[in-house]
Amino acid sequence: MVLILLIALFNLAFANLEDAIKQELHKKFGDTVRLLKIKPLGQIKDIQDISLDVEYGRFKSIAYVISDEREVKVFLDLLWKVKVYKAKENIPRGSPIDISMFEEDYIWVRTVPSDLRISSEDFPNYVTGTNILKGAYLRKVYLRPIPVVRYGEIVRCMYKEKEILIKFSCKALDTGNIGKVIRVKPEGLEKVLRATITARGEVEVLP
Repeated sequence: MVLILLIALFNLAFANLEDAIKQELHKKFGDTVRLLKIKPLGQIKDIQDISLDVEYGRFKSIAYVISDEREVKVFLDLLWKVKVYKAKENIPRGSPIDISMFEEDYIWVRTVPSDLRISSEDFPNYVTGTNILKGAYLRKVYLRPIPVVRYGEIVRCMYKEKEILIKFSCKALDTGNIGKVIRVKPEGLEKVLRATITARGEVEVLP
C-alpha cells in the first residue's frame, strides 16, 4: 500500500513538473514548441522557480528548476513547428520565385534546418538554382541569389567618415549581392573605388 502511494505521489509530482515546464515553454515560444519528454536529475517536490535554457529549433534542451532551495537540472526533448512553402507545381531551374508558386504548410521537426527558415519577403531576391518538384518543400539550398548590383549600372554611393556623409553616383564595375565588396567609379572621374553593397542599387565606399 505504501509503495503504491509513493508511486502515485511520484507520478503526480512528475506530471506537475511537466505541466509547469510546458507553461514556461508556451510563454516563451507559444504554440511553436511541443514537449516530448523530460528527465529530471534529482527529486523535485515543490516547484519554486523554472528557468529555461532553450533555443528555437534545438531538440535537446535544459530547464533549471528550483525546489527546496536546490537547483535541479531537467533535460527536455522538444519538437518544433516550422512554416514551410510547398511547391504547387514543378518549378524549372532559373525561375524567379513568387509566393503564388507555393502553399504554406506547417511541419513538426526535432531541429529546424537553417535553409528551411525562409520568409516570403526573401522571394524577390532569389531564382531557383535547380528544378523543384511539385510537393517539395522550398529550401535555400535550392535557390540562387539574384545580384542586387550589376556590372555597368549606375548605383547610389555613400561615403561616411566620422560626422561627414557624402552621397554621389557611381558606375558599378562588378556584379554582386549584399555584403560583397565591388569596384565602382564615380561619374566624371577616372579613379576606381572599392565599396560594399548595402542594398539593391546602393553601395558604401570603403575608406
